[in-house]
Amino acid sequence: MTILFNRQRLNPFSSIAGILILTLVMIGLFFVAKGIFWLLAKAAFFLLAGALIIHFRTVLDFGKWLWNTIVSNPIRGLFLTALGVLLYPVLFAYLFFRALVNRKVSKLNEAIQRERDGEWVDFEELETTYNQRRKRTDRAQVEVADRYSDLFE
Repeated sequence: MTILFNRQRLNPFSSIAGILILTLVMIGLFFVAKGIFWLLAKAAFFLLAGALIIHFRTVLDFGKWLWNTIVSNPIRGLFLTALGVLLYPVLFAYLFFRALVNRKVSKLNEAIQRERDGEWVDFEELETTYNQRRKRTDRAQVEVADRYSDLFE
C-alpha cells in the first residue's frame, strides 16, 4: 500500500505568525487573569465575611481540614497554608461559593426531611366535660361490640 503525501512548499513565515499569535493570546490571558485576581483581592474580605454569614460551618470545616493536614503531614500542610496565604483572594472566593452551595444543600435536605416527616399542625384544643368524654368512649365501645357481633350472624 502506498501512502501519498501532498508536499507543499514550507513557508517559514507561517510558523512565525503562529508563534506570534500564540504569544499575543497568552499575553492577553495573562492580563485577564491579572485583572480577575486584582478584583478578587479587592473583594476578598467581603467574600470571607459573606461566607461566614451564609454558612460559617464551611469556613470552620476548611480550617479543621487544614489543621488536620498540618498535623498528619506537616510538609504538605505548611505548603497548603503558604499557598492559601499567597492566593487568599482565590481561596476566599472558593470558600464563598462553597458556602453558597452548602447552604443550598442544607436547605434541600431540610425540605426533604420536612416532606418525609411531615409538619406539625397547630390545633385548638376543645374543652370537654367528663360526661361528654364518657359518652364518646361508651359509644365507641358499643360500635366495636356491634361490629364484632356482626361477624357471627
